[in-house]
Amino acid sequence: MSTTYTVYDPTDSSNHTSGLSAAEAADMLLSDDGQEWEVRPLEGEPGFVLWTRQQVAGRKWTKCAMWSLADTLEAATAEILGKVLVAETRSGPEAMTDKAFARMQADVALDMDDEDA
Repeated sequence: MSTTYTVYDPTDSSNHTSGLSAAEAADMLLSDDGQEWEVRPLEGEPGFVLWTRQQVAGRKWTKCAMWSLADTLEAATAEILGKVLVAETRSGPEAMTDKAFARMQADVALDMDDEDA
């Protein structure tokens, strides 16, 4: 059984999508707020790098700090998307495993019960 992920709004965890593959969850994070993303070969050297751009006013593509030395685009994309899931350097939606999200929801419910008591 493979790990599934939840993407959620950290300001309102009731706004979430669960049961996602790692690639689906990373795509949701990267596509937030109308962004596009691509994994491209590095120019003049081995490896691949993540590029993103905002789809507003014809903004240019920006090379990101996430890269891979995998041999194929498919393997590099999987590696880079895995890095996106654990990165803590972005604002907007967040992702965690479905199990961790369920635990977080249960902890929040317990805290709310304690406050009501």
